[in-house]
Amino acid sequence: MGIFNATATYGYGFKPTGNPDEYFARIYTGGFAGQGTATKRLIQEMEPFMKEKGYSKYNILSARFNLIPSFFKFTIKFEN
Repeated sequence: MGIFNATATYGYGFKPTGNPDEYFARIYTGGFAGQGTATKRLIQEMEPFMKEKGYSKYNILSARFNLIPSFFKFTIKFEN
């Protein structure tokens, strides 16, 4: 990551959607960071979360872009 493709979570973490094993995650982006860069950061953030919760697989159900502030909101379904 560099100054032109920065990402951050700002401590938001994974928030339950209300559906079993389904979570929201926000990856804030800056510069020229697009969905691909945001997805890479999401995967980095998911690894320790999955270990902690006992999940072994995931499926990214959706990714929505928000312009101001700039972030991607992902919906992820985890499986054991």
